[in-house]
Amino acid sequence: MVLILRAIAIACFAALATAKVHPPTHQFSKTHGNHHHQKHHHDLKVAKEYAQHEVDGAIPACTEDDLTSLAQFATNSDVKKLCGEKNAEHLKTANLFKLELCNSVDCWSYINDSLDKLPHCKLGEITLKHYVSNRLKYCNVLGGLQVFPECDQKTDAALSKLSKETNLKDVCGATIAKQFTVHGVSSINACGSQKCMNALFELSSQLPICKHKFKFLQDHVVAALSKCVGECSAHEYEWVEHIADDPIVSEYCGNATVSALKAHSIEDIDVCASPECNALIFFFKQENTLPMCFEGGELLREPLTDMLIKC
Repeated sequence: MVLILRAIAIACFAALATAKVHPPTHQFSKTHGNHHHQKHHHDLKVAKEYAQHEVDGAIPACTEDDLTSLAQFATNSDVKKLCGEKNAEHLKTANLFKLELCNSVDCWSYINDSLDKLPHCKLGEITLKHYVSNRLKYCNVLGGLQVFPECDQKTDAALSKLSKETNLKDVCGATIAKQFTVHGVSSINACGSQKCMNALFELSSQLPICKHKFKFLQDHVVAALSKCVGECSAHEYEWVEHIADDPIVSEYCGNATVSALKAHSIEDIDVCASPECNALIFFFKQENTLPMCFEGGELLREPLTDMLIKC
């Protein structure tokens, strides 16, 4: 995914009766690296005043050594053999929105199994693992490649580890921490705690890539959180307009999409303008960039589910 996201002075609040979910405040602004890897990516940044809502806030920014390590992974591993030279080059230069991981089960499985081998750092305010895992999830849009494993006991073990690492019990209480399992996440009710909702909102994009009852585990958490939100407010719509202001949107998706976002008309987004646009809009939807609020009885982002698969 060509790095992009996060850095707007205005945060979007999901309209809740007693609390508000603070979604990751993404802005996509192009940055050009000056190191020898010749980065071709866009940085994701979070408005500093809301950085405290980031569960993984202690993760450091990627250094030159981290990017060198990423390049070595792309060069010295089986990436080229299993995923092709183009993907190896995109990974080497951190051009992550260009990754195409859906053409081969062997490629998808190798990258999925290698996520923990990626440098543990952030480009902007998003971890490398987050970017690459989103490209793996994108295969769900394309269909055809049946690669997504069923969530199982190993998933529960991973969730338990993640819960402990993020002190979920302290943030959300013992009941929700106990529900943080494959079969329990859909029953979570965090509506009474803004701090807990923020934590779960961020954790949702860090979960293992697997399916339970035909949905990503991430989607079950988001569905549980959506029970807390109300109709879209001026804050949410203002956030959508700020997304439209980023140059990456017009670059990948064209002026029609900019106009659609400015008009809060999700249905008019040209998701098929380019492969990069389709990937970008998928990131917006899947990784909670768009506000979580209701418009006309459905989540604002929901129309994108059917739109994305038509390309």
